[in-house]
Amino acid sequence: MPGKCDTPVLARARELFGNVVRGKGHICSTAADLADLIEQHLSSTITTTDNLTETLIASRYKVGRRVARQVSRVMQHRGIMEPRRGGNGMGGLWAVVPDPDAIVSALHAEIDDCDPTVAAKEAVVWLAPTLTLQIDASTELVRRLLGHMSASSRDTRLLHIRSTQAEWVASCIVSDVQGHSAPGAYLGSLAAIAERYGISLEVAVEAVRILEDHQQVFLKRGRQGGVFLAGPRQSKALHMTNAFLAGHHASPKRCRLLLDAVNYAMIELACQRRDDQGVLRVQQSFKSMEQARNPTALGTAWYSFIRDIADLAGNPILHFTARALAGSILLRRVSSAELPDAAARELFDASRLIMDNIVSHSDSGNKEAHLRCQFALENYW
Repeated sequence: MPGKCDTPVLARARELFGNVVRGKGHICSTAADLADLIEQHLSSTITTTDNLTETLIASRYKVGRRVARQVSRVMQHRGIMEPRRGGNGMGGLWAVVPDPDAIVSALHAEIDDCDPTVAAKEAVVWLAPTLTLQIDASTELVRRLLGHMSASSRDTRLLHIRSTQAEWVASCIVSDVQGHSAPGAYLGSLAAIAERYGISLEVAVEAVRILEDHQQVFLKRGRQGGVFLAGPRQSKALHMTNAFLAGHHASPKRCRLLLDAVNYAMIELACQRRDDQGVLRVQQSFKSMEQARNPTALGTAWYSFIRDIADLAGNPILHFTARALAGSILLRRVSSAELPDAAARELFDASRLIMDNIVSHSDSGNKEAHLRCQFALENYW
């Protein structure tokens, strides 16, 4: 595995991966940053026979044992590494290739306010031609996902049951700050959290640890320390999908062909389902591209633009599939830290056509415009 040293290209790939998986502006803890670095390595060597221990994490990345333990828990929570016991170097964390059924189960738990059967059946209509013509690990996973989601609706009764007091407090903290605090917001000291919820300090520490594992908060030590909000809930299913695609050697090129079909479907649905609030968000994202300080910043802003289009499309299964494929591609395909000016101009012009179609409720040239966006990015990101 790589050490602390990094290259601009690898760092850019992780930044873009984070934008897709977590969203722009997400604030990560040191443990989450190191987990991203390890996940990036696993994406290219998922069949590695190397194991990873907390001692190795601490020494390799020059961090304390507490951070090393946190990295270990984050990797396990993402579902891409699992602990094994044993001597003679057999103990520690080992990379795993998740089972498709486990990915589907994780996705069921993450989809809110949606009937997955309706979303899946709609996705089948749009993706059927590509799924029929293309046979590889990426399309096989999507077929399994759509088949499971179409056949059964989720049982939400057990999703919010908390088995311990600490888990209950963790859910209360998330519920209390949702929609009212921005990433980086100060949530208080451990003592203040204990007092707020009428619990012991030990329970508060455990509740914060649970949220750290889910990368929803991060803890700072010292005089200016305390608990801070990290950002939106992390998607375990996305990380598991990335490990599945890497483990089955799904090529970025094949993933991109399927991603093209998914993104085109979402653009068309966004044009059909436009509402004032959704259109405004898309326009604001495009304005961020327009005001970008340089071509690379414009390219980075494009991922927020396409994400707002996906939100407007209103199909969470298509949106999940797009994020999963894009994230996997970015970790394995990025070849340049910067986006050239010519590519950024092409990306901007094609995106403007898509935005204009969404505003005017038109579907003229959407497919060609999206392909122009992908061609502008593919030799670099």
